Amino acid sequence: MPPTSLTRLLASQGGLITLQQAAALGISGQAVRRRVAGGAWQKLAPRVYLAHGSADDPVVRLRVAAL
Repeated sequence: MPPTSLTRLLASQGGLITLQQAAALGISGQAVRRRVAGGAWQKLAPRVYLAHGSADDPVVRLRVAAL
């Protein structure tokens, strides 16, 4: 299966995505909330979510600050 735009974005950002980036990929705010409620994504900061990886990873924390 070829990688999707979402997969490529998450890979390039260490599993992180912003709400604005999700919207640009056609993922609604409601869909983001469902992913968080279902445990697939984790909210780390206002409008910044972790789709995979560890929130305790120092590199992830730096990337959150940059986003």
